[in-house]
Amino acid sequence: MSDPLTKAIETLRGGLSALETTPDLAAIQRGRDEVYARFGPLFSPGHLPTLTAEEFSPFLDFKVNRHWSGIHRYKNRLTSDMDILRQALGVLTDEDSPLPQRYDRARELVDGLGRATATPILHVVYPDRYGVWNSKSEAGLKEIGLLPSFPHDRTDGQKYEEINHVLLRLAEALEIDLWTLDTLWEWITSPRKLAPPFDAIFADRAQAEWAFDLFADAVERLGGGLDDPRFALTLPHSNMMRLNIGNSIVMDFSNHGQTFHLTALTDEMEGVFNYPRGENFRVTAKGTSKPFAVYTIPSEAVRQGPSGLQAIMERSIEAFGKEFIQWQKSNLRRAHREEVFAALFDEEERERLLAQGLTAADFAAIEELMNDKPPTPSPDLSIANEFKGFTADAFAFLGELAANNNKAWMDANRERWKNSVREPMRALFADLGPHVKKLFDPYLLPDELEIERKILANINKNWTATPDSKYHEYYWGAFYRRDLSRQTDAQLFVNIFPDMLRGGFYMGHGTDNTFGRSLREHPDKFLALVGRLELEIDFVFERALPDGSREAVPVQSADDLIEWTATNNFGFVRRFTPAQVVAQGPALADTILDTFRRVFPIYLLAVADEPDALIERYLETEFGTDEDDDLDEPAPTPYIFADFTRHTCLTDGRAAELLAMLMDKRQAIFYGPPGTGKTFVARRLGRLLTGLADPPPERLTVVQFHPAYGYEEFIEGIRPRSKTGEDGRAVIDYPVRPGAFVRFCREAAQYGDQPCVFIIDEINRGNIPRIFGELMLLLEYRDQSIPLPYSGDRFRIPPNVCVIGTMNTADRSIALVDFALRRRFHFARFAANPELFDRWLAGRPAPPWLGALYRRLTEEAIDDEDYRIGPSVFMRDDLSEEGARRAWEWSVLPWLREYYIDQPARAELWAWDGELLHGIRGNNGG
Repeated sequence: MSDPLTKAIETLRGGLSALETTPDLAAIQRGRDEVYARFGPLFSPGHLPTLTAEEFSPFLDFKVNRHWSGIHRYKNRLTSDMDILRQALGVLTDEDSPLPQRYDRARELVDGLGRATATPILHVVYPDRYGVWNSKSEAGLKEIGLLPSFPHDRTDGQKYEEINHVLLRLAEALEIDLWTLDTLWEWITSPRKLAPPFDAIFADRAQAEWAFDLFADAVERLGGGLDDPRFALTLPHSNMMRLNIGNSIVMDFSNHGQTFHLTALTDEMEGVFNYPRGENFRVTAKGTSKPFAVYTIPSEAVRQGPSGLQAIMERSIEAFGKEFIQWQKSNLRRAHREEVFAALFDEEERERLLAQGLTAADFAAIEELMNDKPPTPSPDLSIANEFKGFTADAFAFLGELAANNNKAWMDANRERWKNSVREPMRALFADLGPHVKKLFDPYLLPDELEIERKILANINKNWTATPDSKYHEYYWGAFYRRDLSRQTDAQLFVNIFPDMLRGGFYMGHGTDNTFGRSLREHPDKFLALVGRLELEIDFVFERALPDGSREAVPVQSADDLIEWTATNNFGFVRRFTPAQVVAQGPALADTILDTFRRVFPIYLLAVADEPDALIERYLETEFGTDEDDDLDEPAPTPYIFADFTRHTCLTDGRAAELLAMLMDKRQAIFYGPPGTGKTFVARRLGRLLTGLADPPPERLTVVQFHPAYGYEEFIEGIRPRSKTGEDGRAVIDYPVRPGAFVRFCREAAQYGDQPCVFIIDEINRGNIPRIFGELMLLLEYRDQSIPLPYSGDRFRIPPNVCVIGTMNTADRSIALVDFALRRRFHFARFAANPELFDRWLAGRPAPPWLGALYRRLTEEAIDDEDYRIGPSVFMRDDLSEEGARRAWEWSVLPWLREYYIDQPARAELWAWDGELLHGIRGNNGG
């Protein structure tokens, strides 16, 4: 026995006596036989086909399973589709399959069937063969030094198999059962200390676990869940954790667990419990809601107090939730600690958080929020190069200009103007420019941002320098799309006033207010985007008034959006006081870049033709998502050269040739008679180029040409659209809509150097010169862009786009293809190939004469190679002799009769029951 194992067994053996003397552990031990007797038969393979949600759900309750807490959080996800759950549990408990495969497969089938739920189920079905793998057992194994280390490519099923092996060895060495071993993890992990700040908030680990469950139950009673933005879980002090809904406290813990605050119904509490409380308040106006108050209750009274208090707590929380049912978002979300809130519902995340605590950066962020300071990026990471910050004199100068707005005063202060305002603004935009182009241009293609020409304003109100000249009493700069201007495009802007600096998104008076109309037609989409980005925390909706001043507009509904967008002069801005601006110095450049980064999806909504996909990709790239361990998306399945040759049955040389041909010119056409695998190979070559077995449509798309297919479907065109006008009446307009290829190229441009493949099936069935239009030029000159005729937008084909066409030579000879098209594509011939069919047949159950039959068909039936029949007509995995007959009589023979329409006797030579085919089948084992 190895030294680590010996030491671990000695440690665990020391806890065996605690299982009898510690009440909580003794209770777990007493529950074993009852749990086995109740749930073992329910989860057995024989009963699983009839398992009901009512039978399954109690197992998730700690009071019933007597051992595993926290898994009740997965109830809704597990029981939402009982058919799938029964299937997954059947896979999990089927010992005819290897453990790793069935564990991983079961987890794929059901959302929420992770290790914390799957392994206890396996354990109660087979108590002597499977131990439990959850955060407790993993922490225990780590504590005693026996937690295996895993390579990055190991699946959860493979990890569990190794961990279960360790658990079995420990139970055998200790001469105990696996249930008892699982109870020992409770003992060995209980002395662990809480990490900051939770050590100052709670008395001990047990209280922290209980409090997290209490908060989670409160969220559910309030009608919410993990992704509900009405909630904010905050750490307002170093020794307090607080749950808020809307703008109000629900409950909090503080002072090492000594103090507990709860918002409760005063009508229920008064005369029953005499706890200290604050003043009564009502949530809604005019006294229409019930009165509440915040009560101070000893935490032990909440945990172990009379049942009456528990009932009042539950009724109060449910009533409080109803008061906030119409709220969309808490106004305390800026201080929301997402990782702590997630730990309420996720046992593994809770374990990590209580053990590791928060980082120094987390504490700094909390302190910054509590002090209401603007974010201060690290100087080491600052983008500032030329920009040194604004001084207080910038704001003082603009204030004095407002009081002395004339040419004489400006002439006397021109150097001051340049040094304090203009030069800092120029340097700020010089530092921002390269970063905004790198971040945003991929989503604007074929447009791009202007970062050099006329991005700074002129402070003169007019262009003549006369004695009565007036000046703008503010100064600004903006990024906009090249070939447009600040006046005619939406902007990402910064401006500075005597009392503030502002930055964000702006729609000027010279722009088309299609954006405003779109928002009024689809307000929910816009409000959801604002909420998803949490922009309302730092940004305000502004609009310009007729006198030139600006006002903030509260926006929470469609009616509010109408107010905001009523004029073509509105913005979504982030404001900074002079003190905040001066204090940040050069780091203001980072703050403004972050401002643009956060508001850019609104800019896309204003300028993109089809913004939804662009916005989703931008959000995924720039902001990402935090995934629950039990909800991890499986990694994309790769697709490699060996997969390509295996699926297509091409030789390595032929496969490599096709790949090289496409990469050389990035345009290729596969031509040949029907059934030779042109489209099949094109699709799989697309997978090989993307490296993905299931590439998304923005990386691999297939369209099919036909005689009615036109330029409008492929490049762009005008389409009628019915919509509701501002007067409520239906109107028809004719917007320009991008075609399939333009949309694909715009999305592909966001993937940088990663190949994206556009397949045109039956390319020769369309009127190619008419469909392609300007594309004939761009296919040859990938580095150029051209304006499109309807929209005027500039368009180019990104270098990562590969185009594959397939051409059926039975429809049209390649000799008839336009020479201009032939010059722009490489061509690969696909022939009726008996050798390829023989490779496909190898190892497959098929009639023994099928290969010989196809070879004779290819070599003798049709002389013209462009009309020979490809092997795909027979390439079916379930092809029996009867299936071969049907394929022949339903597909092959009609084709031969059509080909020999003026020589029917030649076609009939190949009749299924004719002498020729009888001979082929008989001579080859048929």
